[in-house]
Amino acid sequence: MSINSSKKNSHLSWHTANRQYLIDAVNHVRQLLEHQVAQITSQEPSIPLEDSSPTELETLFNDLDTPLVLETLSHRFGLSQFERQILLLCAGAELSQSVGPLCAALHGNPQQAYPTLGLALALFPEPEWGALTPDAPLRRWRMIEILPGSELTRSPLRIDEQVLHTLMGIPGSDARLQGLVKFASAEFSPILPESHQALVEQIVATGLGSEPVIQLCGGDSATKVAISTTTAAQLGLSLHTITADALPTDQSQINLLQCIWERESIFANSLLLLDCDHLAITGEDAQRLAPIIRLIENSTRPIMVSSWERMPQRHRPFLTIDVSSPTPAEQRQLWYSHLGESGQQLNGHVSQLVTYFNLSAQSIQTVCNQVNRDPSNLKSQIWQACLAQARPKLGELAQRMQSGATWENLVLPDPEFQVLKTIAAHVRQRATVYEQ
Repeated sequence: MSINSSKKNSHLSWHTANRQYLIDAVNHVRQLLEHQVAQITSQEPSIPLEDSSPTELETLFNDLDTPLVLETLSHRFGLSQFERQILLLCAGAELSQSVGPLCAALHGNPQQAYPTLGLALALFPEPEWGALTPDAPLRRWRMIEILPGSELTRSPLRIDEQVLHTLMGIPGSDARLQGLVKFASAEFSPILPESHQALVEQIVATGLGSEPVIQLCGGDSATKVAISTTTAAQLGLSLHTITADALPTDQSQINLLQCIWERESIFANSLLLLDCDHLAITGEDAQRLAPIIRLIENSTRPIMVSSWERMPQRHRPFLTIDVSSPTPAEQRQLWYSHLGESGQQLNGHVSQLVTYFNLSAQSIQTVCNQVNRDPSNLKSQIWQACLAQARPKLGELAQRMQSGATWENLVLPDPEFQVLKTIAAHVRQRATVYEQ
């Protein structure tokens, strides 16, 4: 499809339009190469140079609801027109069979069928020497790689594979992040009780800028993920999580991983939750803590930290938020909400559940989804399901022993036996004491 015929295809799907837009932009770069070769060889180019530039091509697709990838990428990473042209030149070397030979013709060497900085400086208007410095966007975000060569201006340039896929509109994450970074969908996040929703509003009001870093402390990982997911949704962000104990220990590898993640975060508009729940602040894990703290300190993108206990801070301040279980009243409301009409048939059993089990909103939802709502044994089903939800936490602290003893099996003097009876009665009624 030519550039002019694109005007007649505004009804195309976004993916088709995005790919056509990229192809047209690459074709414009190819035409510049052809005309440069023609000037050197004193020949007429096979196709006349059309009076259209990649920037002007955008107007052909300006009725699309979603911006084109090239425009979005250029805007979010602050690419200049020259940097954008270099990116297209490197993309063209992968997408067009003619770009490589044209580069070789301009280099005067058939073995040098690749883009270089020197070629870009000579080919495009308003050249910028600083476009490929380490701090410039193309290299800062590893969009372009400079391969080994004798001189900087003659070294091959190659576009990053994931950046090329992104330009083509192909969804996916960088292969170097697979198995490390996971997407947390808000679709499966439980409804937050009022006390947790208040924490979300506190985080949103504070903001997720450069400082402070939001640190969620507490033992319930699922609740902290739910709070983070809801926070991200209210800020118009997606949420991804990464487990701290899966991070490499080498600082250079962590720096590479951080750069790649932040690049994807900028393009995907995403928030990162760094899960440090299984990382001990002291002991054997202490050696792993230093590079993780540096990652947090150096992060330029929105980041939240989840940990069981408070992590040490250095220069970047932390806003620590303690996440506890829902209040007894909220737990009671969650039980009735998830059980529906079945909850009204339990005759006070819900209060007993709240007294004995301090479950999270997600755990309560899981229990209610497990039971079959048979009125004849609903209480027993819920009780056993609650025991199963509580056991994993206890199993980390002590060995579980199955007991079959009853009060009749205890052989104790009467005073001690009555003390045990009194303690049991107090435990049964502790909700009444604490709440009423």
